[in-house]
Amino acid sequence: MTINGINSFNNGGDKPSQSALAQRSANFRALGQALSSGDLAAAQKAYSAIQQNTPPGGGKTGNFSSLGTDFNALGQALSSGDLKGAQSAFAKLQQDVQQARIGGHH
Repeated sequence: MTINGINSFNNGGDKPSQSALAQRSANFRALGQALSSGDLAAAQKAYSAIQQNTPPGGGKTGNFSSLGTDFNALGQALSSGDLKGAQSAFAKLQQDVQQARIGGHH
């Protein structure tokens, strides 16, 4: 399970550096891999790393508001140890990233 185009998740303020985008993308891949293998601890670690690399307000406006909601739902599921809920939330996040990319940027 991988997520493509997660750069779309950042819709706030200054553009992050290429290394920050690469790191965020790597963290999302690690999150997807951890969830698909059922490794809750690794998924929680990857989620935490993504949070640290996402600027405040990223993904909260326009077409991207559902991404912030999905990301928060994923975090809540991980915090409560709900692996199936986290897997479902991650799948929804992937779907909404694709929708945001198809819908274009404003």
